Amino acid sequence: MAFLHPSSIIETRSSQAPFGRPYSSLYVVFCKTTTEEWIEWIPWAEFSYNTSTHSSTKFSSFETVYGVPSPSFLSYIPGTTRVMAVDEYLQDRDAILKELRHNLWMAQDIMKSHTNQRDEIFSSMLETSFM
Repeated sequence: MAFLHPSSIIETRSSQAPFGRPYSSLYVVFCKTTTEEWIEWIPWAEFSYNTSTHSSTKFSSFETVYGVPSPSFLSYIPGTTRVMAVDEYLQDRDAILKELRHNLWMAQDIMKSHTNQRDEIFSSMLETSFM
C-alpha cells in the first residue's frame, strides 16, 4: 500500500480511478489538518493492511509472504517498562484497542439485530402467503 504526501495526492487526483477520489480527498483533509501527526499513523496503516484478510486470497499479506499467521498485539502489563513515556504510550494503545474492539462488537450487534428483524419479517410474510 503506497502512502503519498498530501501535495502529491493533490497533483495526481485527476488521474485516479473514480472510487479513489473520496479517499484521496480524505487523505488531503487529514494531512492538512494534522501536518505534524499524519506520519505517526503510517505504521498503523501498514500493520492494518498487512494483517487484514483479503477477500480474493482469504489470507493476509503477511501470511502470503511469510507462510505463518500474522502477529497479534499482546496486552500490555502496566509498570513493566522503565521509561514512563513508553508506559503511557502502551497504556493509551491498549485503551484505544479496547475501545475499538467494543465499538466493533456494538456495530456487529446492531447489524445482527437488523438482519434478524428482516429475517423475521420475511419469514412471517412467507407463512402468511402459504396459508
